Amino acid sequence: MMVKVGDKVRFLNATGGGMVIKVDGHIATVLEDDGFEIPSIISELVVIEEVNKLNFPIENIKPEPQQNTVEKKQNYSFSEKNETPEKEQISVYFAFVPKNIREIQTTSYECFLINDSNYYLQFAFYTGDEHPILLENGELEPQTKLFLKDVEKLELNNFKRIIFQSIALKKKKDFSIKPVFNIQKELNLTKLYKLHYFSENDFFYQPAHLITLIEKDFCDKNFIISKDVSTNFFNPQKASEKKHVVNKQQGSPIEIDLHINELLDTTVGMSNADILNYQMQKFHETMSEYRNKKGTKIIFIHGKGEGVLRKEIEKQLKIKYKSCYYQDASFREYGFGATQVTIK
Repeated sequence: MMVKVGDKVRFLNATGGGMVIKVDGHIATVLEDDGFEIPSIISELVVIEEVNKLNFPIENIKPEPQQNTVEKKQNYSFSEKNETPEKEQISVYFAFVPKNIREIQTTSYECFLINDSNYYLQFAFYTGDEHPILLENGELEPQTKLFLKDVEKLELNNFKRIIFQSIALKKKKDFSIKPVFNIQKELNLTKLYKLHYFSENDFFYQPAHLITLIEKDFCDKNFIISKDVSTNFFNPQKASEKKHVVNKQQGSPIEIDLHINELLDTTVGMSNADILNYQMQKFHETMSEYRNKKGTKIIFIHGKGEGVLRKEIEKQLKIKYKSCYYQDASFREYGFGATQVTIK
């Protein structure tokens, strides 16, 4: 059997073993658990756990059939017997795997998308800050990881922001409908220069830096999640405006949620200034609609955050809407994240 990188082996004529990290002709370099690299003749190694081309262990080691064509990026499907109840909730991760963790300051990385669920994911993955570029799209099979590309240190700036869009489904069987995910994440790339940010994990033999995109159907509060299946899924350049819904129950304050993910299905291609301008446009539209309805109370939900939106709202109330009275909304209901305006 041919030994390849990622296989777990033991020494035939000595105690110990580890993972193969390099193969050069008839010599394989084995990384032991204590961190030492031991060169060994391949014929003196015994494979105890083989991996496939995506570094997943192969339970029953069998020779791979010869193929006439060279396979490129590929997902490996699973059998239905491997479905588990906990994986009915979707979890997706993006991973940086260092090629040489001993040289963390200069090493390059392998990048992967990981689908830790029972669902097929029709996906698109983008990188880039102001002008995102499609890095990969297609189908990510259940319980698999997909190699995206090798990334050199000089290329890391292209990963300041990543965007992941996906639709989840199962084939030829009933399944629970999941939301359409449209997720943006700003990455702290300085972590890739610090060894303690790379940890043992369930997906790779070597330490990796995992970034959570979706975990058990939920995302980080900084992400944008669209639950509208009509979202312009594979065109991030067009942000679909959502219907502006307010609470108009008689006698109740009108609630206007200015969180950008409540106003737009996607903010791809928008800068922070663009987002703030759009939120303030909604604020002015609301104030214009109700400015002649004296006694009307409007609660603008802006969130706590860094206070940029809140300060801009207060500034406009002082300059343009001097006749209106404003105060913090109910702390019990909104925390510090809302301002109540009374039309005078």
